[in-house]
Amino acid sequence: MMIAMRPIFLAMLLLWPFLGLVTATTATTFELHVDGRATTLGASAPSGALEGPASLADISMGVATDALHSYCNLTRSPPSLENMTIDDREQHCFPHSGGRGACCFVNYHHARDDGLFTLQVVIHVSNDLYTRIDVSLTASVDDHVIRQSLVQALPKIRERLVADTRNGDDSSVWFINHRPNAVQIDLTQTHLDAQEDRDMKAASVESVILGNSGMRNRVQLEHTFVDFPNASQSLLELWEYKDLHLKDPVKSLFIDGKLQMTTSPAGTAHAEALVHPAMIAHSIPKNVIIISRTPLALVREVLKHKSVERVTVFGTDMTALDIVMRSMPVHNDCSFLKTDDPNCVSQAAVEIVDQVDVKEWLSSCRKDVSVNQDSATCYYDVVLLDVPIGRHEWLSPGFHDDLQWLCKEDTVIVVSSGSHPQLSDVTGEIGMNARDMLLYNASRKQSHGGIGYPTVLVFDEPLAQPLSSTYIALFDSIEEQTYSRFVRKNNPAIDIDIVNRLHPTISSPPTLVYDGSTHIGYMTTSKAWENWFCRTSPWKDLSVCEFASNWMDPDYHHFSIEVRQDQVKGRTVYATEDIPKGHFVNPKDAALSWRLEKDVFDALVQFVKDYPDAEMYKNLFDFLQAYGFTQQGIGIDGFGVSVASISTFINHACSKDDERITGLSIVDDDGEEAAFSPPYARRAEVIEQVTVATQDIHIGEEILQDYSMFRPESDKAYKEYLEQMCATGVGLVPRDSDESRSTCTL
Repeated sequence: MMIAMRPIFLAMLLLWPFLGLVTATTATTFELHVDGRATTLGASAPSGALEGPASLADISMGVATDALHSYCNLTRSPPSLENMTIDDREQHCFPHSGGRGACCFVNYHHARDDGLFTLQVVIHVSNDLYTRIDVSLTASVDDHVIRQSLVQALPKIRERLVADTRNGDDSSVWFINHRPNAVQIDLTQTHLDAQEDRDMKAASVESVILGNSGMRNRVQLEHTFVDFPNASQSLLELWEYKDLHLKDPVKSLFIDGKLQMTTSPAGTAHAEALVHPAMIAHSIPKNVIIISRTPLALVREVLKHKSVERVTVFGTDMTALDIVMRSMPVHNDCSFLKTDDPNCVSQAAVEIVDQVDVKEWLSSCRKDVSVNQDSATCYYDVVLLDVPIGRHEWLSPGFHDDLQWLCKEDTVIVVSSGSHPQLSDVTGEIGMNARDMLLYNASRKQSHGGIGYPTVLVFDEPLAQPLSSTYIALFDSIEEQTYSRFVRKNNPAIDIDIVNRLHPTISSPPTLVYDGSTHIGYMTTSKAWENWFCRTSPWKDLSVCEFASNWMDPDYHHFSIEVRQDQVKGRTVYATEDIPKGHFVNPKDAALSWRLEKDVFDALVQFVKDYPDAEMYKNLFDFLQAYGFTQQGIGIDGFGVSVASISTFINHACSKDDERITGLSIVDDDGEEAAFSPPYARRAEVIEQVTVATQDIHIGEEILQDYSMFRPESDKAYKEYLEQMCATGVGLVPRDSDESRSTCTL
């Protein structure tokens, strides 16, 4: 030890946090901090801390040796103690002024052809033997190798201390964190947007465990390095820890430092949100495909559905699957099926496809479907894509262009990826985030270079965090029952489906998070998504964003209209104030309406057929037919009718010149009918009902609307009816209760 060099050491100690910045640009730094009581120093410390067989100097050198040996064991061509010169190793120890403690600094620096290796250890000890150990390891290797070196060295380092147990638990006295250098920070800011960076940090082992003071008894149970074809080596880690908010210890699996699976409630919430909304939406889901690196929890949730006959799994990391099966049996428990083998992966319906690249398989399926459209074996009812955080290839346009070939018209695809945007996110041009590009490409029409899904929805399950908590639903057709069942907001209907269609489990209900109320919450797009959409090009300049702003502006709301009698039309509506073009006309109509989900309306139609003598139900059906209109769009599918609004007396405009108001038309940046629009999905009931002035309306003008928008374009009979009504003046609603329908309006 060189106590005489104290001034030099002080300068090095002040610069120590910045030393990592002068290493090679490819070098990465991780830091370990441990607090405890160094009782091995004896009662004479700190005055004797610099001397004796168990001195602070010995401890500091021992800590450095622990970290160095751990690193050497993990690297294939490591530096060694033997080939280091005296210039490679420096140690400086000195007492604090006033006899308040002592400090030691150890530095290993080793220049290599493939980069730099630097190991620095600083130890402080106070009069009461309270000790702080700071270890910094910088090397030109993969991040997870450096971090794992400190993790493996930690038990030996802690053996040199007696942990501080004043908080009743010794696991709160250490943490490990990544210290990026300036180049790494610049690369992150250049190649990751704020959303992706936030998701990766939240799911990192540093955030969840290593740097989380709320986790106790943290133990790395397993770790293994796995080589993947055409990819770098990956580190799989299994950790066990005690979350202060949970009763039982938690086990979590990390791959390359990112959380993949956990026994905490977040793991169940993630699986349920990905699986059940899609499975409940499909009328009879028999064939399901899961593309996931760690699919076990998803397989279990899928097998809860009685209709399932085949579950095909691709993209699985078999080493990770083995770890999860051994360490997290709760995710492999399918005892509710009452088969001889209670393990989910052992069920006859489950096929886990190994040694096959997902992209290659999708390409082969595309060929199969294009040749054998009616008999192809690659069709699935439900497609579940669990995208690991930071894995972009499963979000690429090419991947999803192939994925679409797995779909029939009633197929639903659900993709899990990341978390919802933040209200404060500053966005610009779309393009940096792979998920954003998927949303853009999936919703663009094929004629404009997109994939061409007619509707793309997003929903969130915050309880799944830090796992992916945002889900993207893709539909090949909105005319199918799958879509109407997915977007319905009918709590009892969904609950009844769960009761009837899922296997009963020992615990009731069969799901932890998902039920009818949860599903309704999913169907209300968050304000964060609306803000993000309307701040991001090319969407921010769309009319739907202007609507979202104007709708909350009182100057755009006009309620001054009145009903007048007409000798031919009966009741009709006139303006009693000037209404500028683009402003809302009697927006209260949207609040005084009755909406029926499509399945409820279909049930009413069938009920009237089954019971034709139920006169009041027949009258109800006639009322809906005469005054109602279809509501089908992004996040909505059903039937609506004004029940206490004078807007219901607005008559049909037989020509464009007569039209004064219209419904909102929501288009994308190509001028096509929008398929993805969080502002639309968030206020679908408003957008499907509210009307705006097509031109300036003056006091005393009659307000007319083109009724053709009340039914889908495919309803040719309705179109013919409107043409006949304009020609004859005969509608559906009698002008007076005693008159025939020969003089009526729709």
